[in-house]
Amino acid sequence: MVQKSSSDKPGYRAIAADIIAAIDDGKLVQGATLESTRMLAQRLNISRDTAVRAYNFLVTHNYIESDGARGTFVKERLSTVYKRKNVSRQIELSQFGQALSTDAAFTPPQIDFSQLNFGAVPKEALPVKRWREILQEQCQSLTLRNMKYEVDVAGSLELRSALKKYLHTARGIEADPDEIIVFNISLTAVALLFKLLLEKGDTVAVEDPGYGAIKQLSKAHDLRLVAIPIDAQGIDMEILNQQNPVPRIVYVTPAHQDPTGTTMSLLRRQALLHWAQQNNSYIIEDDFDSYFSYSGAQIPTLKALDTDDRVIYVSTFWQILYPLTTASFIVAPPSLIPVLLRGKALSEGVAEAMLQTTLAEILNSGYLQTHTRKWNNTFAARRRSALFQLKKAFGAAIETQNDCGGLNMLLRLPGIAPQLVTSAAREAELPLVDIVSLFENNPDHLYLLHFASASEAQMTTKIIAFHRHLHLPLVTDR
Repeated sequence: MVQKSSSDKPGYRAIAADIIAAIDDGKLVQGATLESTRMLAQRLNISRDTAVRAYNFLVTHNYIESDGARGTFVKERLSTVYKRKNVSRQIELSQFGQALSTDAAFTPPQIDFSQLNFGAVPKEALPVKRWREILQEQCQSLTLRNMKYEVDVAGSLELRSALKKYLHTARGIEADPDEIIVFNISLTAVALLFKLLLEKGDTVAVEDPGYGAIKQLSKAHDLRLVAIPIDAQGIDMEILNQQNPVPRIVYVTPAHQDPTGTTMSLLRRQALLHWAQQNNSYIIEDDFDSYFSYSGAQIPTLKALDTDDRVIYVSTFWQILYPLTTASFIVAPPSLIPVLLRGKALSEGVAEAMLQTTLAEILNSGYLQTHTRKWNNTFAARRRSALFQLKKAFGAAIETQNDCGGLNMLLRLPGIAPQLVTSAAREAELPLVDIVSLFENNPDHLYLLHFASASEAQMTTKIIAFHRHLHLPLVTDR
């Protein structure tokens, strides 16, 4: 109960709080009689008005009730805090949910993607200052008169028009804004394509090794997954042609294969397009790792070469703008657009408007393209330096792939235990990962080195330390 204060007179809320605490603690039980407001006022040396206000507060909040001549009582209250039963209820899942919860195949690849910066450029390569300036300009210029509330599931026309120009100049793709749909992330787009184009049990072909999320997505949708090995030219067409049943969709990363870095040759791209036409199949071309190239002219995209609406082009700005934005987009055949928009409305809805406006501006101004070219030169120098230092330290003990783009390089260290390699990399703080878990068949211990993450001097120090922790003889000692 409320105790008499030896200092300042308590306010009505303090009095009410003390009574509530007494009720919650069980000191005042249901039906207990409270003293009158007059007695309360006298005992606490407060005005009766304060006592009345305290009781009125408690009545309003359902703690007490007044019954005329009978007085004021603690009211029965329904508890707002419910204790959980000491049992764990097993929630019944759908077949889809059961597959996700029980199939060991859905275990994520055992790779620490933080070592690869999750596929994105290092922080110093982000156009943070310009991005912030555009955001501020957009916010300052907005008024209630020109703010738009129209929902465009495809993405803002301003951004799709900017993407049309960007695709023409950067990737050689001719696409109308109506053929472009903006997504918050590319994996959502692929998931929607699987739902719209594939039935349970249909076959999807992927590259081996390949992007783990696509494999998991295929299995989650109860699709038959076939992993097609790659060679120096790209996906192995001889093995793809042997597949029975024929894959309904083949998912490829031709610009810079994920994870090996192989660039699909022009002849292989033409062969893949011919295969799709002959088999009434479709190609999902993921152009994720295409922003940085160190070999001059690039091979045309599959979408640019496609004359039969067999290619659905998927791309994202994740690599060059994450975490500023994860905006992604697809370019789809016109006949597929209406159902794609309906499916997107039910699965993802609309992308964030302000980020679309900012991205459109940074594309239209040409700033992003200039910024990317600048860092392309920086990353090319870092790659050359890393290759030189690796060969200098390891000599013939290391094998490197002559890839021509991206932020990572593929390495092989034959004869050295994988556990020793990864342990030495950790000791040297070298951003290197083993990609063996990305293979479906014939797993191989290959390693990705994220050369773009550090300056030439920093990477040199890390490579020397890596070599030292492996306890290998110097090249000059061999």
